[in-house]
Amino acid sequence: MSEAALLETLDKLVKLHDGLLKAAHKKTIHIKETNIEGLQELLKQEQTYAAAINTIEQQRQEQAVALLKERGRSIAAIPTLTDIQEVLKDPVMIEQLQTKKEELIMVVAELSQQNELNRQLTLQSLQFVNMTMDMIMPKQSTMNYSNKQGKPSRLRPNHSMFDSRT
Repeated sequence: MSEAALLETLDKLVKLHDGLLKAAHKKTIHIKETNIEGLQELLKQEQTYAAAINTIEQQRQEQAVALLKERGRSIAAIPTLTDIQEVLKDPVMIEQLQTKKEELIMVVAELSQQNELNRQLTLQSLQFVNMTMDMIMPKQSTMNYSNKQGKPSRLRPNHSMFDSRT
């Protein structure tokens, strides 16, 4: 397994995450504008990105396992980029791998922040909708049969509920 193939896979991961980040920025705009059709389209795009990211991540893991096996190293459950850096001898390749790793970390961190913003905006929109619904359709007060003091009336023990005089 070549290190160049692993770098190419990492580059694909960075590009896919960057595409997902751009979709998250668009989602913010659509949430602010309450553009439901735009949100639905973006959700489809996000699902496509997520599926592609899962596929490429699986490919990265397979490449990492193969590279570690070639170098005679034991393999962790899911090999990390740090595991790969430890077995590489070429300082240029180590530096390139470190650069891609940092790019990926930065994009994922920014994506996480954008998703948190979108979550908060969505929550605020939902609260606004609920408040509006409560104003338009106020809750009815519960109807019950009780005396004016709020205590339920009791039947007098001397009187029966049934009239037995007939």
